[in-house]
Amino acid sequence: MPIPGSTLSQVFGQFLGSLSILKSPSLILLLLTALCSMPVMDSTLSFLNQFVSKRYQIKIAQTGYVQSTYGVASIVMTLIILPWLSGLLVNPATPARFRARNEQYRDLSLARWSYLVLFLGALTLGLSPTLAGFVFGLLLMAVGSGFGSLSKSLMSIYIDPAHRSRLFSLVGMVEVLGSVFSQPLLAGLFSLGMRWHGAWIGLPYLGLAALIALSGSLLLFVRIPRTSGSSAPRGREDA
Repeated sequence: MPIPGSTLSQVFGQFLGSLSILKSPSLILLLLTALCSMPVMDSTLSFLNQFVSKRYQIKIAQTGYVQSTYGVASIVMTLIILPWLSGLLVNPATPARFRARNEQYRDLSLARWSYLVLFLGALTLGLSPTLAGFVFGLLLMAVGSGFGSLSKSLMSIYIDPAHRSRLFSLVGMVEVLGSVFSQPLLAGLFSLGMRWHGAWIGLPYLGLAALIALSGSLLLFVRIPRTSGSSAPRGREDA
């Protein structure tokens, strides 16, 4: 059913209105990383079964356990490993060289490492000639699966509490925008890889690795503000 023009105008107007809260360059960079969320999600969920079946010559009905491996590993990472690691990095008993200055620096460090692990995972998925190697790549992707929540946590320090709901609505819009090109991108690269044969069949995940590298590189330019909370948007950012 077509979307009425008035509805589109209203949504677009809300989007433009939400842009007024983007007063920090670091916040804009963090928001751009949200474009990567849907391609990563699609590549490990809806697209994965078809790819595994074609590349490793197994029935789609038998690919479920591969996806389950990723699901279980993501749950363990989100509920156990990431909270433990987050606490460890701000624990006074942790050696100074490994300890984060505060929670904001901790989240930025974890986000950067998550993108690095995601990049290695996507690269492994694209290049692995065996199913075992592919599963290892999925485990790496699971280790980096907290990238989205870490980025959103960082975004909140640049916005006062009264505008955070608008911020997360804007994040949702950006993620929807990412979903617009996610499936066509993966499908197009997959078709191209099938035509080129050989190692090129992993082209969808190589393309994903490039997108992750681009998004992750933006985090290198993110600066934590000297003040957080309600004064963050007006405060200076560390160099």
